[in-house]
Amino acid sequence: MKCSMTTIAALVVAAFAGGLAFGQTDHGSLARQSSSEKGKSKRPRKWLPIATADPDRLHETSGIVASRKHPGVFWTHGDSGNDPKLIAIDIDGKVLSEVTVNGAPNTDWEDICVDNDGNLYIGDIGNNHAMFPARYVYRIPEPDPKNPPTDGVSSTARWRYKYPDDRRFDSESLFCDGESLYVIANLPPTAAVIYKLTEVGKGRTQLDVVAKPGLPFPTCADLSSDGSQFVMANYSTARIYDFQKFDDGTLSLSNPRTVRFPTGEGAIESVCFDGTDVIAMSESGKLYRLTQEDFKAQVQFARP
Repeated sequence: MKCSMTTIAALVVAAFAGGLAFGQTDHGSLARQSSSEKGKSKRPRKWLPIATADPDRLHETSGIVASRKHPGVFWTHGDSGNDPKLIAIDIDGKVLSEVTVNGAPNTDWEDICVDNDGNLYIGDIGNNHAMFPARYVYRIPEPDPKNPPTDGVSSTARWRYKYPDDRRFDSESLFCDGESLYVIANLPPTAAVIYKLTEVGKGRTQLDVVAKPGLPFPTCADLSSDGSQFVMANYSTARIYDFQKFDDGTLSLSNPRTVRFPTGEGAIESVCFDGTDVIAMSESGKLYRLTQEDFKAQVQFARP
């Protein structure tokens, strides 16, 4: 078909004008769209639990750790005033079993950790009012949550530590790296100090300073199963570090990534790795999942 120059010009103008109807837009529309998307991206995520454990079975939970023998199982416990028992739950908060720990009174259990050899470690390390001159860590073989022993499980080792210069402090965080055990001291006004328990006699240890993290008053901590990442939390913050242990025993905590969450939704007293994710648990049994992406973006959660 032959077209005159006038017809061609008219078609070009019409095509350009019609482009607006096929997804093209003017600068004003682009600006409005960008502003709208920017507003959406800044909308804070709400701090919502993924599950809540049975409050009739779990009272004032104070520690949690993911089993390395039984996938999908988490061991938790209560603090002072609760029975000396461990409770196995799944990620939905369902109680799988309860196991009494013999020979390990719950004076003030504050945290729990796990090694790669099938052992759990219970930290009877709380000392809120500086009442106790010494505290204890117990080791037990991890029970089978599907076939728990009816008569409980007994500790296979106990370590006692006293305080340097008799400066008593509260501790709510315990973790292990291989055969090394660590507690984190909460020292006033805002200092947190990581101590390694160095064995100086059968069942007796001394505390050696190995790191001073910047997060004040931590309530819980954990080390990833491959030993590459360390997480600690307090009532408003969870922080991941790259973890390294030097030949002299000191620790490097580098590249901190921080997630913040609102207080008043239940104090976060427990934290552990679940693969590369982090599970945080409030003392009322609410479970929260934090991803590596959350820490990388340093998300600040809003109240529900």
